[in-house]
Amino acid sequence: MIKQSKSFIPPRFLIHCENLGIKLLDGDVRFIEKCLSKSPSRGHRDALMQYIEEFKQGAGGVDSNAPDVLKMNKGRFAANTWLRTAKRKP
Repeated sequence: MIKQSKSFIPPRFLIHCENLGIKLLDGDVRFIEKCLSKSPSRGHRDALMQYIEEFKQGAGGVDSNAPDVLKMNKGRFAANTWLRTAKRKP
């Protein structure tokens, strides 16, 4: 019997992030799934798209000469903070 994943994150979201240069860690994916599990599925797509925007804004606020790892950490912090504190409609 094959165990089916109950992920709230569609694979195309992860591919989209990768294409944008957003390097999500396994912990990021688990955190996003945990946060989305607390909200209705109809708002998941919008939340995922806003997560990308928050990540890009956070990473973009770093000096362009900074190492990529610093940019990713700033983007990750901004996106995860938004996701943790966002008030989504039930």
